[in-house]
Amino acid sequence: MSLITKSDFPALVDFTTNTTDAAIDFQIDRAINFDFKPLVDIDLFLALKSFAAVTYATWAVGTPYITNDKKIYASKYYIALQNSTGQQPDISPLYWKEIELSILWKTYLVPYLVLSAYIRHLVKLGANATQFGLVQNREDTSEPVSGQRRSEILGAENSIMETYKTELFKYLSEKNYTFDTIKYDSVCLPKRSGGFNIRAI
Repeated sequence: MSLITKSDFPALVDFTTNTTDAAIDFQIDRAINFDFKPLVDIDLFLALKSFAAVTYATWAVGTPYITNDKKIYASKYYIALQNSTGQQPDISPLYWKEIELSILWKTYLVPYLVLSAYIRHLVKLGANATQFGLVQNREDTSEPVSGQRRSEILGAENSIMETYKTELFKYLSEKNYTFDTIKYDSVCLPKRSGGFNIRAI
């Protein structure tokens, strides 16, 4: 699973799910790999990708759980701190803790990436690369917005995206780039021999 999918868009932007997967997935890939990946430690990037790729089972009241079990409850991700049965994760802090990497991902990273991919999508919208160069689609019942209006829309969306980006990096700073007892490098530098270090606390 990607860090974001098309299903994340409608809650954050004016987006039709009739958009083809291929069209939006291309922009999602670019937002992830060109707008976010270069800004963070590669180990943090890979940890977020790994977290997003896992499908977590939903917590169930009658099921016994053991330490380090990971479950989802009320759209939040939890890890078991000790063995339990019937201890509801959101109200049982002695038994369950929300996974910090999930907060970073769902609360801060998803909105930033959605806006980033959406802006890329808006820029490309209606323009197609062909063997004859760039062409623009036209329909009998509608016409493209003016260049000025398009610029206004992009400017407004970019402002929102920058706000999400600021909140994301503010949160990273507040957490001192430490999630679930793992300290990540705060600045992404060119890859060193031996790679980036993850330091357990």
